[in-house]
Amino acid sequence: MLQSRQESASVILLHPPKPSRLPQAPDNEPFVPAVERQLAACRRYGARMAVLTVQLDGLAPLGQRHGLAVQQAVVDAAWQRMRSRVRGVDHLVRVAVDTFGVALFSVGDSVLGPIEARLFDELSAPYRVGSLVVEVMAVTGALVWPSEATSAEAVVQAAHELRLAKMA
Repeated sequence: MLQSRQESASVILLHPPKPSRLPQAPDNEPFVPAVERQLAACRRYGARMAVLTVQLDGLAPLGQRHGLAVQQAVVDAAWQRMRSRVRGVDHLVRVAVDTFGVALFSVGDSVLGPIEARLFDELSAPYRVGSLVVEVMAVTGALVWPSEATSAEAVVQAAHELRLAKMA
C-alpha cells in the first residue's frame, strides 16, 4: 500500500493555482529547544511526553513538477491540518521545507498510536490547490519519553531515526 500511495502523487487538472488564503506555515525553527522546554516541564511535573517528526514525502517532486507556489500551498494546508489536530499545550514547529515536529505534553504510549494515525490520515488526504488535487504521503516517527534518550537532542534524533526507518 505504501508503494501505491507514493506513486499516486497525481494531478487532476492543470491550471495555475490561486493564492492560498490559509495562514502560511512559519519559517523553519529548531525543534530541539522546543523539546527541551517540554522535557523540563515533564521533569518538573513528573509527566510523560511524546515527540513526533512528520515528513511530507513526495513534496519535492510535486514542487519540481508544478512549481513552488503549489508546494508552498500544500505546506500551508498541512500546517493548518496539523494545528487543528494538536492541543494548545503541545508545541508544533516546522523544521524543514517538508518536515514538522510536534512535542506532545503528557502523552503516553496508549494515546500516541491514535494521535499518530490521525495525523497520518489527515496529512495524507488529498490537497486542493486551485483546480489541482494533489496527494503526498505523511511519514511519521514517534517516541515517548521517558525513554533511554535523556536529552532533548537524543529524543528528537530517536524520533527522526524511527521516521527514516519507515521510509526505507
